[in-house]
Amino acid sequence: IEFDEGYKKSVQKDIEFNSSKIKKKSKNLKFLFIVEGNHKIGLGHVYRTINLSNEILKNNHQVLILTKDKVAKKIISKNHTCKIYSKLNDKKNLSLIKSFKPDLIILDKLQEQSHEIKFLKKYGKILSIDYTGRNYELIDYGINFLYPSKIKHSFSGFEYSILKKEFSEGGKYIPKKSVKSILILQGASDTHCFIPKIIMALNRINFSFKITVVTGSTFECGKTLKKILLKNSK
Repeated sequence: IEFDEGYKKSVQKDIEFNSSKIKKKSKNLKFLFIVEGNHKIGLGHVYRTINLSNEILKNNHQVLILTKDKVAKKIISKNHTCKIYSKLNDKKNLSLIKSFKPDLIILDKLQEQSHEIKFLKKYGKILSIDYTGRNYELIDYGINFLYPSKIKHSFSGFEYSILKKEFSEGGKYIPKKSVKSILILQGASDTHCFIPKIIMALNRINFSFKITVVTGSTFECGKTLKKILLKNSK
């Protein structure tokens, strides 16, 4: 589902708004992203932010992205403006946020400290994505398609999933009776090192097939994977 379409449906459904004002503002809206992504939690939030930012920019709006993670900044900065921060309310970020004047702040993190959210609310409404923090009552709007949400104005369901067109436009998959090749992907990080375990489980099957493994930029189980592949290759 395209972001502009999904967001508009959500707001129309549960939030009172003046459509004429939205149309006037939509000529040049400013979106501030606060995103987290590293080996520990993975890079799903980061790539979702990138995809969402791409759609926003296509509609001639502006985007600014803030993150605490160097890995996230390295990936995002290839195509978007991204700044590192340690505390949102330090002088440097305060000046940056004030000058940017966001119309909407998008929090793409599982959790955030209450004082940070209260600080952000001074500069705009907050929309969270898959937020699971206990301080959810501080969030204005929520989009949760992976985890149940307690946010008052929350929009849940897979119809709000933010996907790349390569995935959303894919054809219907029909399971095959026999398997000749298996592709294993566990995101950019594979935080819990599942790939070696999956390969070990597959090698217990008394059947011949090809296994292809794709790892991401923050994968840290390379040595374990290499040992498993050398020991259990078919």
